Amino acid sequence: MKLAIALFAVVALQAQVTVEKAPFHGWSDAVLLKNSVAVVVIVPSIGRVMNFSFLDKSGQPTEGPLWNNRMMDGKAVEPASQQWGNFGGDKSWPELQADWPTIEKRGWPPPTGFDASVDTVEINGTEVTLTTPVDPSYGIREHRVISLDKSAAVMTITTTYEKVTGEPVKTGIWTITQLISPENVYAEIPAKSVFADGYSNLSPAPLFELSKEADRVRVRRDPAKSTKMGTDGNWLLWTGPDQSLKIERISTPPDGEWPDKGTRLNVYTNPDRGGQPYVEMEVMGAMQVMKVGDKASSSNRYTLTKQ
Repeated sequence: MKLAIALFAVVALQAQVTVEKAPFHGWSDAVLLKNSVAVVVIVPSIGRVMNFSFLDKSGQPTEGPLWNNRMMDGKAVEPASQQWGNFGGDKSWPELQADWPTIEKRGWPPPTGFDASVDTVEINGTEVTLTTPVDPSYGIREHRVISLDKSAAVMTITTTYEKVTGEPVKTGIWTITQLISPENVYAEIPAKSVFADGYSNLSPAPLFELSKEADRVRVRRDPAKSTKMGTDGNWLLWTGPDQSLKIERISTPPDGEWPDKGTRLNVYTNPDRGGQPYVEMEVMGAMQVMKVGDKASSSNRYTLTKQ
């Protein structure tokens, strides 16, 4: 009986999440969620999740699949800049990008409240919530609740848009995860796809090394040019030499128009030029008209696996 109690105590001790603050690549405000096998690194001052990885034997973060632009280490966001501060990591933008010139009065970089803000951070037990200021163009405040499973390498992020000021606006929640150059990226093709081929090419040129399987399409990163494709599925899978990352939509989307020819998942691949060989796994959201007082939410689950 004593042995059983002792073993239960050990298991209970291992199956828990801790929260700590520590520097991360030049940012002093990073918040770390840790369990016995994995860690999530959140940097409020740039509004991003910057690392999701396994722990090494000493309990320190290893190199995970999320791409970080090391040229931006320790730098601050610059809302007034006309150049995009491409830090990497995981974030959210409002759809449609084609509407930004009308709503934001510029087509690029992305809306400042979503992409170039210093977020407030709230720690509630083992959940971390990032909250942006109200974006001046969309009148929307973004909340992101980030949690880590007690014992597995599984992260969940719930993104909520809250319409606070201004005229009604039609938008949706678009989550973007930048990842290091993979061996392959897969996007789910549902059993009854709206696309004849199961996917839609969102690039002006043919896609690079694309192939179809029973329930998915496989994409390779083109080293020479940027590409983008989409499906109407609910999960994406990144594979590297020794680990994989699956991103799944786990919330039920509202009825509404889907962006980018009706796609629900997008895969963007960046070329080698500029020394930024990354890909983006993007979970799209249904478009809906938001007026003051409205809220919209979307939840994704991120599962890291050793190959």
